[in-house]
Amino acid sequence: MKAHTGLVSAAFLFLSCQQSFAHGTMEYPINRTYQCYHEGPESPKSDACIAAKAVGGPSPMYNWSAISQNAGGNDLAFVADGQLCSGGNSHYAGFDLAREDWVKTQINTSGPLTLSYYASAPHSTKRWSVYITKDSYKLNQPLRWSDLDKFCELGKVALDGSKRYNLDCTIPQGYDGDRIIYTVWERDDSAETFYSCSDVRISGLGGSS
Repeated sequence: MKAHTGLVSAAFLFLSCQQSFAHGTMEYPINRTYQCYHEGPESPKSDACIAAKAVGGPSPMYNWSAISQNAGGNDLAFVADGQLCSGGNSHYAGFDLAREDWVKTQINTSGPLTLSYYASAPHSTKRWSVYITKDSYKLNQPLRWSDLDKFCELGKVALDGSKRYNLDCTIPQGYDGDRIIYTVWERDDSAETFYSCSDVRISGLGGSS
């Protein structure tokens, strides 16, 4: 019984340490990994999250906020095509699965959109780059850099009182339908850069579907 208790304590400590060294992810629209974490890492509900767990187990979902590389502004050199949602980190490979059934955030807007990035461990910010998939991209294809259009670029953004960075952006006209919003957060105090895939369904912009 004591040995079992020790194992449980060790597992709890491991997960706690992982979370304490984690940094953040997109909360609205929600990142894939964070969505699966909220579904329950041991028993996720959606088919896409179940498939992601089959690839990498529950650990990436527990450690949802550490999808990063020491890219220092050279994203393409560190994150290869087909590995954008994992940030080029094989630990998160299950979130690169090209599927049409990732849970999507519904966005109804014809004007500015405020994205909310939850910083579990805040850092000084150098750059925010926010992209959206082009009309030509199909959700059942691996995501490549050439599939993205950048629609928002920001520098330093102040952290609010609830550990959120609120990014004021505007999605251009013509980007209706099912898309991926891809966010890059580069720290100012190191080369560490974070990557985030958010699946969305956009209506009300007057574009194609």
